[in-house]
Amino acid sequence: HEQDSQMEVILTSPTVNMETETRQLLDGAVRSVDSLAYKLKNKNILSALERAVARGVAVRVIADPTEYKDSGNLFRELAKAGANVKVYDGPASQSKLHAKGTIYDRRVVLTGSPNWTNNEDSLELILIGRAPSFIDDMQRAFDDLWANHTSAPRA
Repeated sequence: HEQDSQMEVILTSPTVNMETETRQLLDGAVRSVDSLAYKLKNKNILSALERAVARGVAVRVIADPTEYKDSGNLFRELAKAGANVKVYDGPASQSKLHAKGTIYDRRVVLTGSPNWTNNEDSLELILIGRAPSFIDDMQRAFDDLWANHTSAPRA
């Protein structure tokens, strides 16, 4: 990868995947991780999120409400580790949170088609953005959702 590029488009391959990209960014985070997450089923990503929380990184995750209730998802474990997890509470016409994207330290965004699952058998598109205007737009969108379209998870 060219680390200095403002925007980087990656098609996954056997050696480049969402888990690797995500874990590197999580392990490098020092202040904040803000994420929209449809599914969280990858235990290695959960561990990286837990390590970030243990280092004092403020981790906020907005989860899909139906997926949050699925016992196969690890959102509850993430909350137990100290992350602030809310569920999306949008209008009935948009009840599913299928958006995926994570902002790391307000300096880089990883977004695209992959979930936080073990989906190595799928061709996925990952976009890594370092352009300040893109990061600002993503942060504004996340903060609006966090403040206005989320609620505390119900068991």
